[in-house]
Amino acid sequence: TSASLQTFLENLDDYTFIDITEDNLILLRYKGDILTRTSEDIFASIEAGLSGALPVTDTVWSFPLTFTDENNIEMDYDELKSGTLNYFYQNPHPEPVEVTITFPEVLTPTGDPLVLTSSCGAAVGSIPGIPFPLPTPIDLNQHILTANDDGDLTLVYEAIRQGSGIRDTLQTMYLTITDLKFS
Repeated sequence: TSASLQTFLENLDDYTFIDITEDNLILLRYKGDILTRTSEDIFASIEAGLSGALPVTDTVWSFPLTFTDENNIEMDYDELKSGTLNYFYQNPHPEPVEVTITFPEVLTPTGDPLVLTSSCGAAVGSIPGIPFPLPTPIDLNQHILTANDDGDLTLVYEAIRQGSGIRDTLQTMYLTITDLKFS
């Protein structure tokens, strides 16, 4: 994490002081609780919060990025050095669908929002169609996560029926995020 000295100075509370000695040495004097968790502990708790399958319940779906732990540490910007995103969905419709999934607050190494596209076969009777080929796991190395104004990451998906062009919904969608490591 980095911040400018000006930003730091503007955000001092009533219990934090900066003294400059005659030798031009800058001393930070802080009164308050000292953080007793390492960054590894904090990031491990974030990854634990993202473990398991995350059910996507709507075409516009959000989940919190601004993690706040018991020490009131908030993170709304994260640079990833590793991690894997997997997704799976089912199509309940009698037509195949083209699916586009966009994560507006997840920036790729080129600085563009993460966009995933895939196709899914039609349902056969009551048996939903599944993507074929199965979606490839997404390597999250060098991706940047930036929370929106509500402190969330957003997923937006669009499922377009191939025959009729109708925009529709999917029956089931799940995300899994594993092996996250932060820069």
